[in-house]
Amino acid sequence: MLEGIYQVGSVQNSDILEDITQRIEEKYKYIIKIVFENQDDQWSFVKIDSEENSQDKKNLYCLVDGPSNGPSRTPVVLVPVEKNKFFRNNQENIDAHINDILEKKFRKKLLNSLKSFIETYSPNEENKAVLNQIQAIIETSKEAIENTLRDFLSQNSTIRVENKVILFTFIENGKEYYPGEFIPIKETIESQGKYAFTDFYSKYGIESKANNKYCFFCHKIKDEIWGYASPFSFYTVDKESFVSGGFNQKYAWRNYPVCPDCAIKLKTGEKYVSNNLRFNFAEYKYLLIPQLLFFDKNQMKELLKRLQSYSTFSLSNQDSTRIDRIEEYIVRKLSEENNLVNFNFMFYEINNSAFNIILLIQEIPPSRLKTLIEKRDEVDEKFKEFFMPIKTKKEEVDFNFHFGFIVEFFKGGKEDIDFKNDCLQILRNIFYLKPVSFDLLLDRFMAKIRKCFVNNDEFNLELFILKSLKILLYLKETNILDRRRYVMNGEKPLDDFLSRFPILDEATKRALFLEGILALKLLNIQFRDKNAKPFYSRLNGLKIDEKVARRLLPEMINKLEEYDKNYYKELEEAISYYFTQSDFSKFTVDEMSYYFALGLSLGKHYKKEDKEEETNA
Repeated sequence: MLEGIYQVGSVQNSDILEDITQRIEEKYKYIIKIVFENQDDQWSFVKIDSEENSQDKKNLYCLVDGPSNGPSRTPVVLVPVEKNKFFRNNQENIDAHINDILEKKFRKKLLNSLKSFIETYSPNEENKAVLNQIQAIIETSKEAIENTLRDFLSQNSTIRVENKVILFTFIENGKEYYPGEFIPIKETIESQGKYAFTDFYSKYGIESKANNKYCFFCHKIKDEIWGYASPFSFYTVDKESFVSGGFNQKYAWRNYPVCPDCAIKLKTGEKYVSNNLRFNFAEYKYLLIPQLLFFDKNQMKELLKRLQSYSTFSLSNQDSTRIDRIEEYIVRKLSEENNLVNFNFMFYEINNSAFNIILLIQEIPPSRLKTLIEKRDEVDEKFKEFFMPIKTKKEEVDFNFHFGFIVEFFKGGKEDIDFKNDCLQILRNIFYLKPVSFDLLLDRFMAKIRKCFVNNDEFNLELFILKSLKILLYLKETNILDRRRYVMNGEKPLDDFLSRFPILDEATKRALFLEGILALKLLNIQFRDKNAKPFYSRLNGLKIDEKVARRLLPEMINKLEEYDKNYYKELEEAISYYFTQSDFSKFTVDEMSYYFALGLSLGKHYKKEDKEEETNA
């Protein structure tokens, strides 16, 4: 994974200012400028001005990631509005709001920002002298700057109540310069920019550096090595087990030694992946990280062009009603690459602006993806007669397999628990072709199916039953469904029909499945004659155990005889036969209920005795 990010970063044109500066989001509407001017080599504070935020001025504003506490590393600070805290429009509240900005943003962040810049980047003597002179003016003019800023905020309520940015600008020879174009700052960052990545060698109040050591990426002995150079924060050293030699974080570089040049490539690679290789899969967001087995710059550049074109296609189709097909189009395209590249999938969530990795799937070759796609196509074709599209007023629902089927059974809602971790584990196992627990799937299948059944939601009941079956057929076809397997020898009743369903490989399963079909036939007759389905209540909320299963058969036969519409003698005889061969003790209530539910849904495909029903109807 890290090697892939490094490879991506290695083919980017490095612009240190572009790489380390952060884009200021559009929600920060205004820029407040604290302006300094140089006249006759003497710097002074002259005014406070403002303008609207421009997305084209990212590098000029020069916002650089810095510590949450302590001064900013460049003279720029974000000022988000705490609307819940300062919502009353009275003078006391306005004064409190302004004082809060002055204390948290000016005094703590901006006041000593140039001093912090000098300490971080170690500018040359000439640039250092200029910055020190301006810092000295800031300190001597602190009261005047604060009062002017206070008056500005008090008089400009439109700016005060919005998210904004406060930064320094510098006037020389009549021209105003933003921080990112002011020579003492710009030159220093371009020459010493590697020190912007302090998080790569300084964390938890401890520096992890070494000299004249081997770099993990470029495989060379380098003058300086850093110990925390990990993008996306998926490598940490805040736990003893992560640190070579124990809990001394100072020696983290022994675990993962990276030189400054390679650290910058990692950062550049992280930025490219974040901006250009974002995709969705089965309702989860992920970053795609390619990794060549034998690195070649030209091959990587061509590969990234193709991958970025897939991303553009995905984004341009986000309004489509067939998002699932677009997502799997991407996987299909990846499967067409040759096996000289592996793909890494980093699934993530963003909560309160925090980037959280929820799943890593690493080093997946295109041939693996091809297998997953081919098996999907085979299942769709092989069983298409049982999964005909369902037309609604708004759309046509088809049952061609996609991985979103799995997510539907695991995602939470107002009344449901979210089983996200279980779902992600299943997706991970599929990519690695590792066993997927049938019992885990069954638990979620029946939770959704029973809910629909109890609520008389027949449309979604049908959808969930068919989608669950398609999932099982897909996993079975890929040979990763972890379940007990049985073998049935000799010719059995209705074998020609039942053998078309490969999961019905045991007598108890067949008995329950066929009983579900008989229940469907009875319910259909009741609805046709009475416009109601009174026998629905006898199905025990789809909690079918041996006692319920053995009760239902004679009850259904009696009802059909009562209506003089018992057209299903062969079906009833087959159920009775399989009951005599059944061992219910081997199955849970969920599993027995599931096979019965399958019969309820797939019973329409049992047409052996329907002609007799139609003739006598």
